[in-house]
Amino acid sequence: MRDAQIKPILQKWIIAATGLPDNKVVYANQNGPRPAFPYVTVHVTAKSDMGWADISVPDTDGVAEINNDRMVSISLQALGSGAMSLMETLRDDLERPTSLQQFRGAGLPFIRVLNDVNDLTTVVGTKYEERAGMDLEFRTAVQLTDEVGLIEAVTGESQINSEIKEVILTYETGV
Repeated sequence: MRDAQIKPILQKWIIAATGLPDNKVVYANQNGPRPAFPYVTVHVTAKSDMGWADISVPDTDGVAEINNDRMVSISLQALGSGAMSLMETLRDDLERPTSLQQFRGAGLPFIRVLNDVNDLTTVVGTKYEERAGMDLEFRTAVQLTDEVGLIEAVTGESQINSEIKEVILTYETGV
């Protein structure tokens, strides 16, 4: 699953859990003006494969399916008045079976909270700006196809030299 597919799933969940309007849930690291406070940013921070990919036997056209599971780390940050409360609301919502089912149904099962809600309040200019963050881990799958081709013919020839007791095999393959 690509970032462009993951972010809307998270945006929909944040809107449902917090009641924020959709223009108050934005993707991190974008140019442009910030929304008015409060708002939440979503950042896909890392993806890592879980072992080796499973590659199927090619079909009759020589196309193989490649499947691999990935862990996806997501960083959420709330900014503005009530930032801690927004993050705590999101964390608590991850206990709801309906929220977990929504993630599973979208192909992005929730695994765990990596870093619980943290107060990230900072000084901007001459004033404190309330901020809170939380890191989450999800699981997703990568599904690809590859035209690996087919071996259409294998022919063989053997020669046995009885004095040396050596077998020489020569094969030609056609693709």
